[in-house]
Amino acid sequence: MLKIDVSLLSGVNISPEVFAKTLKTIDDGLKVEVRDNDVIIYNLGVDRYSAKVIRMAINKAIHYMNRY
Repeated sequence: MLKIDVSLLSGVNISPEVFAKTLKTIDDGLKVEVRDNDVIIYNLGVDRYSAKVIRMAINKAIHYMNRY
């Protein structure tokens, strides 16, 4: 389990809902839950793939927020 407080991401202004939805889009095998400003990710390992998924989700969510 990994808990990310989206409001503490430096220089990033994305909502937890958008971040969670983007994570599910990238990897449908993840169980993602939103609580307040926190995004809780289950079924996530501690390997480079998991870090890559999180970075990709942040970048795609930022891109989405900037477009709309």
